[in-house]
This record gives sequence, structure tokens and C-alpha cells, in this order.
Amino acid sequence: MKKIESPFYFRYDFNVKEYHIKYSSLFEVTQGGPEVGFLSINDTLIPKMRFGGPSLYEDNFLYLPLFIRKLCVSGFVLCKIDLKSLNVIFISKKVYELIDLIKIDEGKIFFYTDLNQKNTEIAYIG
Repeated sequence: MKKIESPFYFRYDFNVKEYHIKYSSLFEVTQGGPEVGFLSINDTLIPKMRFGGPSLYEDNFLYLPLFIRKLCVSGFVLCKIDLKSLNVIFISKKVYELIDLIKIDEGKIFFYTDLNQKNTEIAYIG
């Protein structure tokens, strides 16, 4: 089965259980590149962070790529947001050019790190 969502096309406004998730002020990281934007949950903005998609949901956590841009490095790290407290928790230490989430299975999250969906990484989410 082919994935419908990608870092270039994902839902910008959706509901997960009682949570309303919405991206705003979206822009492409590079021309033709993945989109990122601000994220609000139930109309509360997560400040100073830009998130990409697609996202996955499990056990009151939203998993998604977080865009970082520092002096020598820019790219994505994998994070999760506690939908009750809105705390952002970093899962990966490594910065990737792209994070395209696939699935969550048995405490692990699977994601592609390239456009052609050939390179797969696994991270533990516990």
C-alpha cells in the first residue's frame, strides 16, 4: 500500500480524538522542499518551533518532524508532543535532511529519510 501523506503533502488541519491539530504560516524549507509551519493544538500555539509532517498519533502523543536551523546545521529531528501538557520531547539526536513517518509498531517508530523512500530508520519512542 502506497503512503498518501508525505513531507510535501500532509493534513494541515485535522482532529485526533478530542484534539484539534492545525498548522499555520507554512513555507517550504527549500524551493520544492518539505513544508513546515507553526503548530497549534486546541488553539494553543507551540511557541518558537516549526513542525513538518506527516504526523502519527499513539497514546496521547503526536509524533512529527521538528525543523531546526542553527548556524552550521539545518534539518529535522524526530519529536513527540504530549497532547495533554503540550510538552515537546525530542526522540532523535541525529538531524536528518528529511523525516517521512511510516508507522508505529511495538514501541518503535519507522520513517524514511530520503525522497525515494528507500532509506528507513527506526527510533524507540518509549
